[in-house]
Amino acid sequence: VLPLGLLVLPITLLYLAGRWAARAATPTSAADALVLALSTAGAYALFNVIVNAWVSTSSVSSAWWKVLITTGLLGFVTVGMAIAREQKLSLGERVDPRVQLIAKAASIGVVAILALSSLLAAVALGWHLDEVSGSFTLLGTGVVGGLLLTIISLLYLPNIAVWGASFALGPGFLIGTGTQVAASTTQTGALPVFPLVP
Repeated sequence: VLPLGLLVLPITLLYLAGRWAARAATPTSAADALVLALSTAGAYALFNVIVNAWVSTSSVSSAWWKVLITTGLLGFVTVGMAIAREQKLSLGERVDPRVQLIAKAASIGVVAILALSSLLAAVALGWHLDEVSGSFTLLGTGVVGGLLLTIISLLYLPNIAVWGASFALGPGFLIGTGTQVAASTTQTGALPVFPLVP
C-alpha cells in the first residue's frame, strides 16, 4: 500500500501549473477555463500513461486506462480549482442551490468522519506507544534511518485516517495478505515491523 501523503507533491505541482496556465492563457469565461483545465489534465494523464508503460514489467504493471482515468481526474480537479481561483471565476451561480447544499453537507460529513477517525488512530497509537517506539529499536535504523522512517510514517498518516474511518464505520480494512481489521472481527497474519503497525 503506497502512502497517500505522496500525493502532496503532484497535487502541489498541478496546482502551480494550473495557476501558471491561467496567467498565460487568461481565460475570460467558464468555457475557456474548462477547455484549459481539460487540456492540461489530458497532457498530465498522457504523461503518466507513457511513464507507466515505460516502467512496467511482467510482474509489476498497471492498466493504462486506470492510470489515464485516475491521473486525469486528479489533474482536472486540481488544475480546475487553480484556474478558477486565479481568474476569480465563480461556478456557484451555475449550480442549483440544492446541489450546493448537498455538496456542502457531504463535505462536512466527510471532514468530520476523517477528523474523528484521526483522533481514534491517535488514541490507538498512544495506547501502543511502547510498541511504536520499540519498532525503531527492533529495526536498528540509527539516526538517519530513524529520520527517514519517521518521514515515511508521516506520509502514511492519511492512510491511517482512512483506515480509521473504515474501522469506525464497520467494514474495516486489509493490510497485506491474511490480515483483516474490523470492529466485529480481527484476523492478523504476518505483519511488517513498522511504527504505524504496532
